[in-house]
Amino acid sequence: MLFHIRINPDSTGMIFFHHDVIEQYSLLPSSSIRLKIGAWEKQAEIAAHSAEDPSLFFLSADIAADVGLPEHLPYELTLDQQEIQIGPVIGILIRGKITELKPNRLNIYLKYVVNYKQLRGLILLFTVDGIDDTQKKVNGFAFNPDSNRWEKGSYVFPSAVFCRRSATPKLRSCFTRLCGNRFFNSQVFNKWEMWERLSGYESMRAHLPDTSLAVHKNELKRFIDQHQIVFLKPKAGMQGSGIFRLEQQGSSYIFQYELNGQSLTSTAYSWEDAYSFLKMELNLEKYLVQQGIPLIKMGQRVIDFRVLVQKNRHGSWCVQGIVSRLGKKNSIVSNISSGGSAEKAWFTLLKIYGQDERTAIKKQNEMEHLAIEACETLEMTGLHLGNVGMDMALDQSGHCWIIEINNRDPDATIALDAGDQELYYRLKSAPLDYAKWLTGFG
Repeated sequence: MLFHIRINPDSTGMIFFHHDVIEQYSLLPSSSIRLKIGAWEKQAEIAAHSAEDPSLFFLSADIAADVGLPEHLPYELTLDQQEIQIGPVIGILIRGKITELKPNRLNIYLKYVVNYKQLRGLILLFTVDGIDDTQKKVNGFAFNPDSNRWEKGSYVFPSAVFCRRSATPKLRSCFTRLCGNRFFNSQVFNKWEMWERLSGYESMRAHLPDTSLAVHKNELKRFIDQHQIVFLKPKAGMQGSGIFRLEQQGSSYIFQYELNGQSLTSTAYSWEDAYSFLKMELNLEKYLVQQGIPLIKMGQRVIDFRVLVQKNRHGSWCVQGIVSRLGKKNSIVSNISSGGSAEKAWFTLLKIYGQDERTAIKKQNEMEHLAIEACETLEMTGLHLGNVGMDMALDQSGHCWIIEINNRDPDATIALDAGDQELYYRLKSAPLDYAKWLTGFG
């Protein structure tokens, strides 16, 4: 049953329900009960109202002022003998300052609420500078489903938060005080931190290319001698930029890299020359070196797979979809921004396995299970995640490798690149489905 709020200006510390609701939930008029709305909690006295509509409930003016619930929104209630919760109240934390949130930018976030009829309640968009932790409020924007717009105001702090930006330890402590552990994707990890978190687990280690920091000359040389082909990557890089492939052939070292959309090759004829080239081109303190994997290719195009993993409305990990990326011919990266293309992974797997559907589905299931296991393992290291993009690849024997994991803000537009609009909107709406589950209204 959906409820709508009204304000009773002549009372203090009270909540009023229709007598049918009081009877249905075995509530006792004139008794005190814990009332919870977002991060706000307080004892309130239960009373019956005389309005005919059983979907209405009334809050006394003081409570209404504390929480700022818009009256036009539909709310759900959870009721028992100890607590009444009104909601859900869900927040999306984004980058920037509240003064920077102009209509054009606000419209970008409408995609997250395309399934508002299933979410219901108060959906908030806010920035760090809008948080008032002492009053348990946020100055931000609430979604109005009637106008399909975000409306500025002061609202109760949400009981669950989807973080679209990283949070400092201080901010995470603030969230913990306000809403417990019901905030996710607040800690962003780079490629090296991913390696450190996963490589200690034997089940994961078999699917991770050997990785080391590139800052020490002797360690870099040892790593290249061991693997012959390596990739140097920025620890925090995105979209395939700044990646160098290095192959040792006898005493020579062959570099491949992308520059201004062109694939370039350079050769150094000694380790000292090779290292000098790297020092000149790269800030090695910000780089790692990764074992080169002999990946499956199609027509000289490197292939990898973006596995899109999210928690669903039941709080469980699921793979929403897999998109394959094919780099431009002879490129060392698969990124679409570097000239690559995308398609649904199923079509690519069928091509790889000669239209053998049984083998293709088996490999797709293997990638899905590995992706979920990796997410579960990451959470064992102390993270709370709900929205992850995982880059996988297959070597020439068909073994699955985890190349990179992005939990900062996995780009859902890759689904559009693959022509899958349904997947795109599913990726946008799922984080708030999970947030609703966290609030207790799932």
